[in-house]
Amino acid sequence: IFGLSERSTKPTLKHMVRAVHPEDLPCLLALIKEARVTGKAWEYELRFRRADGSERFGVITCQPNPVRKR
Repeated sequence: IFGLSERSTKPTLKHMVRAVHPEDLPCLLALIKEARVTGKAWEYELRFRRADGSERFGVITCQPNPVRKR
């Protein structure tokens, strides 16, 4: 979905954010920020732009890991 070869690169959050449709990106970034603060899980349906310019719908699920204090 990100236009990357399975052998060349492992997709990262940075790759995913670049592929998100510009109209969906502000909401996704707000959800990520909120999850970091609250630790709450969420699910979001959004559009991805592929390397060839086509669009696909996808669902992102976030299950934050609690940060442990040392």
